[in-house]
Amino acid sequence: MANADDRMIVGRVLAALDSSPTRWAGIRKNGRLLLALPADREAARRTLALYQPQRLPARILVALVRGVVSAGFSRLLPGACSGHPRETPLLSGVDSGTVGLLLGSPEHRVRRAIASYRQSGRWEVAKIGFGEEGREALEREGEVLSRLSGFHPGVPEPLGRIWAGGMFFLRLPRIEGLLLRPGEWEDAVGVLEGWVRSEPPAPVGSFAEWQVIQAGLERAGGRQLTGLLEKLTLQPVVRHGDFARWNLIRGHDGSLVVLDWEWGAVRGMPGIDIAHFFAQEARLVARQAPGEVVETTLAALRRERCADYLRSVGWGRDVEGALLASLAYTHGAGQQANLEVLEALVRRMIEEKAGR
Repeated sequence: MANADDRMIVGRVLAALDSSPTRWAGIRKNGRLLLALPADREAARRTLALYQPQRLPARILVALVRGVVSAGFSRLLPGACSGHPRETPLLSGVDSGTVGLLLGSPEHRVRRAIASYRQSGRWEVAKIGFGEEGREALEREGEVLSRLSGFHPGVPEPLGRIWAGGMFFLRLPRIEGLLLRPGEWEDAVGVLEGWVRSEPPAPVGSFAEWQVIQAGLERAGGRQLTGLLEKLTLQPVVRHGDFARWNLIRGHDGSLVVLDWEWGAVRGMPGIDIAHFFAQEARLVARQAPGEVVETTLAALRRERCADYLRSVGWGRDVEGALLASLAYTHGAGQQANLEVLEALVRRMIEEKAGR
C-alpha cells in the first residue's frame, strides 16, 4: 500500500478536481508513491507520460506499465483505491475519471505534484504546490510565463491559477510531442539564441544571479575566481534555470516547447542555461565522475555553434568562466547537488591560474 502521506496528497488533489469517487492504481518508486493512474485507459496513458526517466531501468519499468495500461489491465496494478470527492470541485468541467497524478520527490523541501486531466474536452496539466512555499514558487513561475509567452519562442502560455485549501494549481496546456533525444542539442541552442534580450550589455554585478554565484564559489573554495568574472559585461537574456534535455519537447510541427519554469527569470545572465544543458546530461544521465563532467561540458561548449553563442552574449572565448558561473549559480541557489563538479572545476581553474 502507498505511504499515508502520499495517499493523503492524492486524495486531496482528486477531491479538488474530480466530482465523483475515483479509482486509481499506484505505481511506487523506492517505497514511495510515484504515480496515481486513473482507470480510464487514455487518461492513465497520459498520466504515465508525465514521468520521463532518463535511466534505462526506469524506462523499462515505464514501458512495462504502458503495456499493461494499453491492454486495458490497469486494474491489475497494485495499490488501487478510491478517492473521495468534495461537494464543489475547485475547477469546474473536469471530466470524471480522467485525473491522474505524478508526485514530486518527498525529499524536496517543498512537496509538489503534477496532475493530468481532461477539462471541457481539452487535456491539460496542472502543477501543484502545497502550503505557502509551494504557492510562492508556482506564483513566480506563473508570473514569468505570463510575461514571456507569446513574445519568446518555446514558452508555454499559462491557462490560469487557483489557490484554495492549502494547494496552488498552475494550469498549463498539455504539450504533445517527444522529448529531445540524447545528442540532440543544436535546436536547443537555437531556442537560447531566440531568448537574447534587445537591450544593452550590462556589468555582471547588475544581474540578480551574481550574488548567488559569489555564494556558490565561496562554498566551493573558489572565492579567488570571482575576479575573473566580476569585470565582465554581458548581454541580458531570458533565463530558464533548469534548461535540460528532458524539459524540452518537440511538438508535431517540429518546434520546441520548454517546460518547468520554476527557476526562470525574464532578465537573466547568459551562459547559465547552455552550460547547464550539457552538464546535466553528463552528470545525471551518463553518470560521469565530477572531473569527467567538467571535461565533457567544456568540449561541448567549444563546439562552433555553442562557442558563437557564448561570444555573442559577452563571454568571448571563456567557456570555463561560463561553466563556472552556471555551476556556482545552481549550487548557490540550492537548485542542484553539484558541489563536487563545481569543486573539480574550481581546482582546475586555480591550478591553471597558478601556472600562468
